[in-house]
Amino acid sequence: MATGPVYECIATNTLSSDQASISFTSISQAYTDLVVRMIHRSSTASNVTIRTQINSITSGYTSTYIGSTSGVFSGRHSSNSYFEMSNTPNNTLNFASTSMDFMGYTDTNKWKTVLCKYGSIDLESTVYLGLCQTTEAISSLTFTTSGSGFNSGTSVQLYGIKAA
Repeated sequence: MATGPVYECIATNTLSSDQASISFTSISQAYTDLVVRMIHRSSTASNVTIRTQINSITSGYTSTYIGSTSGVFSGRHSSNSYFEMSNTPNNTLNFASTSMDFMGYTDTNKWKTVLCKYGSIDLESTVYLGLCQTTEAISSLTFTTSGSGFNSGTSVQLYGIKAA
């Protein structure tokens, strides 16, 4: 049984101005899983998609999603150079919330998986399941958007989970 906290904040980044990307580098390998919590919106007047990249890997990402707005939708992104997960509302709307769970991020004998849950009072709720075809341990995460970036006030926390 683990002693001490099982869920620990590793890093936090709250933007004081608009920014094109948010990165966490040199991520500790002392945990079994990573959790990312985001409160976010776009730096422009357009709703955009959040893109997540592991290390410097630029191929082999796929994701499947299901969500709902006024109706149910689903789909798949494949052969991308990043995880295309979660939308982010434009800078005139409320901030949205996203949670990403990277299971077994230090394992070097299996591909990396992520479960992403997204919700916005202005847009939709969506669940994504992603796979990156790499066995590299995750040592960095970079978040960008399909637009020009994130709005001031966007906040991202990175947590490590120790095995219980």
